Amino acid sequence: MTLSNNKIIKSKKASYKGVLDLSIIDKARLGESNINEDNDCRFRDEVIKEAIESAEIKKNEILEEAKINAQNIEKQAYEKGYSQGQKNGYEDGYKESYNEYTQKAKDEADSIRNQANLILLQANEKMTEYIKEKNKEIIRLAINMASSVLKKHFEDEKSMSDLLKQIIQDYEGSSSFIVRCNSFYKDNIEKEFELFKEETSLKSSVFVIADDSIDKGNAIIQKENGRIIVGIDCAMEKLKEELLGE
Repeated sequence: MTLSNNKIIKSKKASYKGVLDLSIIDKARLGESNINEDNDCRFRDEVIKEAIESAEIKKNEILEEAKINAQNIEKQAYEKGYSQGQKNGYEDGYKESYNEYTQKAKDEADSIRNQANLILLQANEKMTEYIKEKNKEIIRLAINMASSVLKKHFEDEKSMSDLLKQIIQDYEGSSSFIVRCNSFYKDNIEKEFELFKEETSLKSSVFVIADDSIDKGNAIIQKENGRIIVGIDCAMEKLKEELLGE
């Protein structure tokens, strides 16, 4: 289910749309060893590093090819034109003819030099566009990796309760909240909020509705004057919007 284009509560706290506070992650409950976490981080770093190195190699190839082509065109054109100018000038036996053809050769060489400069300019533009696109690919890769990490985190049924506690406590002015989420989290949320109300000053009522059309890691919190969308999907959409302009 795509959680977007929803009315958000007009409040200074509305920053929760598209934001996922990673400080709530309890690493002890992720069900993964430190070795696995280190391996995951090392793999992600290597993939991003490889993508950056590939972009740098491609950039150098584009520039080098353009320089060689420009130099070859300029050299061939100048040598051909200058040689022809000398030949025609000597055959005619007139200094004027020699000067005329030599000047034509120089003019042609200048024209080719300008063409070579244009080739380099176009190569630079092509390189810039390539790097820009490659950077976008690297950002997308990083976003996908972040999404994968969050999905693993939300495989723990208690993870959604932790997120909801933080948000509902900040919006405690509302007398009641209706939480719609995947059925995977329902029982744990109800149990956790019963304990949470006993341990804190929270007076608001929290009702939980299971809705399996909502993917794991996402939830909709309905309150008196609006609703809040939280979780992975909106966080990733916000990240793409800010980093990629999508």
